[in-house]
Amino acid sequence: MACGSARDARDDAPSSAAVAAETTSSAVLRFADAPFALELVRQSADVVRGVVAGDSTTRLLIQPNTRDDAVSRLCGVIATGTREPVSLAWGWPVDSNAPRLAQRMILDGDVQGVRFVVPGTAARYVFEGITRNGAQRVSMQWPVIADPARPIPVGAPDSLVEAALQPSVFALDSVLMALRFDTPPDTAWPVAPVERALADARAVTDVRVFPVHPARLTMACHDVTLALPILARADHTVKIAVDAGDVITADAGVATGTVRISFDEAPPAPEPTAREGVTHAALEATTTGEVTLRVRLQVLPRYQLSRQIVLVRLQRTRPRS
Repeated sequence: MACGSARDARDDAPSSAAVAAETTSSAVLRFADAPFALELVRQSADVVRGVVAGDSTTRLLIQPNTRDDAVSRLCGVIATGTREPVSLAWGWPVDSNAPRLAQRMILDGDVQGVRFVVPGTAARYVFEGITRNGAQRVSMQWPVIADPARPIPVGAPDSLVEAALQPSVFALDSVLMALRFDTPPDTAWPVAPVERALADARAVTDVRVFPVHPARLTMACHDVTLALPILARADHTVKIAVDAGDVITADAGVATGTVRISFDEAPPAPEPTAREGVTHAALEATTTGEVTLRVRLQVLPRYQLSRQIVLVRLQRTRPRS
């Protein structure tokens, strides 16, 4: 089902969901070819709700970004695209252990995040994300039903699940991609890394078939913690997209043994002794592209586990010019 861009019901000019809700008590967004209109209602100074006409149930929720542990995990999902189960504090109660179908990242527009479908008798479309400037949290829940003429078999691929649901999950995706928010200039980037201990509560597990982990650090998600399952003496690499002038800071830790991290693009450094760990590394990017963080687990002596979880915290900053 194709959908157009968001429109304010009062005129034909493209509307900004955030701005419209700030300047009036309510605004209505209509979507071409979609069987619904979403009314935005200001609940308080910092909270905007989206409801369907005639139904008081909150479908869309825009609220301040609290930058708590759950938001940090959400940022880990956004930055890596990991499909490993992650416990998040959603805008509504959601069983974090429930099966998730048709999970996809939404990165276009002013909102970025992850959406999926929770199956069952109360099947629903769920989205959690944050605005591109990191100032607000955006949550959506929408009931969906399967087309009786197109039953979904067990183990069906995501494409079949998406095609069988009503309303179209792509129509719901377009609601999120049509939202517009003011984005601050690049000066809003942090200018120095924040000192904070590595914490499991903020970590997102990232398992890959190959030991290469992509990381897309943005203004909204410039500080993420990854939990990497690593075999001893097997290098894992984290590929981090950068612009010239970005500074990437990495810190790592492991429960037992030692871990060494280094940037492939950094000047050669003296080789540490056999038992010595290197848990901090930083690099300023000289070109736009990507930099590679290399992570190696040293397991000494033999009684230590050969496979462990290494926590890696990444921060992207832009020093004041």
